[in-house]
Amino acid sequence: GASDILEKFSAGGKIVKRIHINTCDYTAKTVEYLDSSGKVIALIELEDYKIIADKLAVPHKIMVVRSNADGVFISAALKLNKIQLTELSEQQRQAFFNKPKLDGFEKVRKITQ
Repeated sequence: GASDILEKFSAGGKIVKRIHINTCDYTAKTVEYLDSSGKVIALIELEDYKIIADKLAVPHKIMVVRSNADGVFISAALKLNKIQLTELSEQQRQAFFNKPKLDGFEKVRKITQ
């Protein structure tokens, strides 16, 4: 079809997340989160992509829908009107892209989910 689907599996082999990628422009269109039975419990739709710099496409409309324990759906729509590039300071680059130091921690565990 018009999209590729990336799937993330749990350690038990169940699909926990799906990302639908548009094959024409390689933008993410939908992200689905699934429960252990395979039912979609949350959905994010990304729309109205605009190029803000050298082939950097950013969605300007984001719709988030999820269901609570009672099966009631809750949604939120975000419209982003002013998106711009910013220069990161060296301190920001370190904070965003480097693993934090483990000083003061006794045990460090790898999270697999």
